[in-house]
Amino acid sequence: LRSQHRQKQDAEKAADAERGRLERLTELMPVGIMLVSPDHEVVFSNRFFRERFRRPDVLHCYEMLFGRRDPCGRCMAREVLDSNTPSYREMHDSQGQTYGLYGFPFVEADRSPVVLLIGIDITEQRKAQDQLENANRQLAARADQLRALLMELSRSEDQQRRSLAQVLHDELQQLLVAIKFGAEFLLHRIQEEGQKTEAQRVIDLAAQSIS
Repeated sequence: LRSQHRQKQDAEKAADAERGRLERLTELMPVGIMLVSPDHEVVFSNRFFRERFRRPDVLHCYEMLFGRRDPCGRCMAREVLDSNTPSYREMHDSQGQTYGLYGFPFVEADRSPVVLLIGIDITEQRKAQDQLENANRQLAARADQLRALLMELSRSEDQQRRSLAQVLHDELQQLLVAIKFGAEFLLHRIQEEGQKTEAQRVIDLAAQSIS
């Protein structure tokens, strides 16, 4: 009997030591940990939550986290308890911080149901995400501007090509035809073979240029 009593004491000491170790661990974690009962009472909160939200006169999660006098219309703890499944939502405090709040169904040592709430400060993550989205919007706007400029440049180049084609067709071609006619006129009036050859070369070059 004495041996059984000692074994029981040893088991209780071991359990107490394990609970103490777990409590110390939760106190050091850089996330919020809270246990909430079905009637919204905060059964436990670690240092992270206490330092950011706890007030001496506050007993309930809706008071502690949201500064409300009554339970939230869409109570996360109640959703978790009713569905017995995890849940997630984001919350904002009065200091402008943003938290990712995870809720998990949990059971106390006496088998009573509670909700385990874990809050993670995601303020910097959300700021970085907002900055990235803003940068993407600016990039998209710049891309639209660039596309518009390229279209305008294309229109301008096309207009220049048409203008050049008009010049080549209406003016330069007329000059080349005049040169060809002039060279043909000279070809029939000169006697020296060398000059005739040169005139014929001019005629051929003009004909090639016209083509």
